[in-house]
Amino acid sequence: MMQAALHEELKIEYPGANIVFEENFVDVAVTTDMEKILFEIKSDFCTRRVLRLAIGQLLEYAYYWDNFPEKIVRLVAVGRTALSLEDERYLRFLKVKLNVPIEYRQVKLPSEA
Repeated sequence: MMQAALHEELKIEYPGANIVFEENFVDVAVTTDMEKILFEIKSDFCTRRVLRLAIGQLLEYAYYWDNFPEKIVRLVAVGRTALSLEDERYLRFLKVKLNVPIEYRQVKLPSEA
């Protein structure tokens, strides 16, 4: 369900991009001319748990499947709930202090909108 909802959003957001599902264990990979975006979907209602579970997988994917060294790599944890202020601070810490290209994306299912 979440994968289908994300797919619809990505088709609009990245027209013409190559969008691939479930390849090399990566939930969704979007390849544009400039970047490779890896998405890890977690359906947990606790955003903090989504981040905890997704970040390790995303880091592993970026390392082991780096067959796109010329592209900018973005890592996106996908969950159903919004980030709390503490979650936002945590992501900012990872991006700024540790230089990890991590983001969070909320995908609401039609029944949750």
